[in-house]
Amino acid sequence: MKLNVLCICISIPALSALALYCYSILSTRWSNVNHDLIRQHKRDREKNVPPNGLEYQLVSHSFRSRYGLLGYCLDYEWLDLLTLKGQKQDQQYRYEQDELADNEQQKSTPWCNRMCDPALKCETTGCCFIRCNNIPECPDFSDEKHCLRQHNASKYYWPEKNCIWHQQNIFRLLTSPFNIETSKTNPNYHSIVAHLRHNHYRYIIMVILFCLAALLLCLSLLALVLIKCVDRCVSVPFGLVTLLAFFSFLSGCGGLGLFLYQWIHERMHRPDFAYTDQRDAMKYAFNFWIVNIEYLGLSFWLMIGAVGLSLLTTLLSCCICCGLQSDRSIFKVNAAKKKYEIIQYTPYEDR
Repeated sequence: MKLNVLCICISIPALSALALYCYSILSTRWSNVNHDLIRQHKRDREKNVPPNGLEYQLVSHSFRSRYGLLGYCLDYEWLDLLTLKGQKQDQQYRYEQDELADNEQQKSTPWCNRMCDPALKCETTGCCFIRCNNIPECPDFSDEKHCLRQHNASKYYWPEKNCIWHQQNIFRLLTSPFNIETSKTNPNYHSIVAHLRHNHYRYIIMVILFCLAALLLCLSLLALVLIKCVDRCVSVPFGLVTLLAFFSFLSGCGGLGLFLYQWIHERMHRPDFAYTDQRDAMKYAFNFWIVNIEYLGLSFWLMIGAVGLSLLTTLLSCCICCGLQSDRSIFKVNAAKKKYEIIQYTPYEDR
């Protein structure tokens, strides 16, 4: 009876950790969007005066509204961001500015092209767009709606969530090379290639470590079943549970370490060549607050809980394993299969 209670005490945290691992691996809640920060910026935009040499312009910014280990969704928000003042404008551009001066969203901005057919312009911003290129140029995603996509496409428009979904397939990354959209004439081409390759390698190792941590917990639960199948040395299965749970803890810590490294590296130590162009770098340089739009979500904290429960499983099984090594432990030998006989002795008579 006592042995069954000990097995239950170990299996409960192990099963809980396994459930948290599975949920976090399949979930897309690794990051959330701070909409309060966006609304606060819009309020401050109306009160504050831009510094000398800078001005507010309507710029599209993409952030990961839903992020998971299997993919992420890029949501685009059109924000008034600080940019350099005095950009050159063409004659057609100034004509439209004078005509639409009363509309804040139609103001002059060098961040979009207006020299195109009127049928290929957004109604809200007046910017030209290219249909079905998985890069929304219109705030209402009208240029990406009603587009046909291939069944094996890894990047496509998600109508239900109104965002651009980027699927991450670890088997595809292992078997096929990744696409590089940067021209080879770029002086930072080799640095960009190395940067993307390292990011992909870190992602593959991170996913493998998380999956390995869940698999090792499954094996530790299977080791508990061996306790009922072993007549002697019950401490052997408990020692195996301890070993497997400990390696699961190490794998989970390694995966979390890689995720945090990637998260911090993208925000605080992003190299210059990692930006798509000079305008993208300028957007982050003058509006550093946008790196705080995304913050760690529920799945990250649940993954920390899963790693902590695997450590608890390791400690419990280790304590039980060490206790079973004692000579006084009644579980050293399975007493349930011993036979006992009651012998009655005849008392000596006093003579």
